Amino acid sequence: MAESAPLEDITTGQKSSHCRYFEMKVVNSHKSKEINDLIQSSFAEKSILFSDKSTSYVNISDYIEAHYTEKSNKETTQTTLK
Repeated sequence: MAESAPLEDITTGQKSSHCRYFEMKVVNSHKSKEINDLIQSSFAEKSILFSDKSTSYVNISDYIEAHYTEKSNKETTQTTLK
């Protein structure tokens, strides 16, 4: 998991993200119950999450403010999911 803040240069309009910190947690499986428990215990309710379209993430939006999904490919990995 990574926490980042979107940034935009006022003069050029160029957008980037600044990563504040990384946190790693071990999950024993990719079942949605375990993922939901991890999200509920690790994220604030006002969090916004960007993820790939894994079927394990179907109920994440019940625990956070917004959940945006993108199909993982070369382009989205370098832009939205960066």
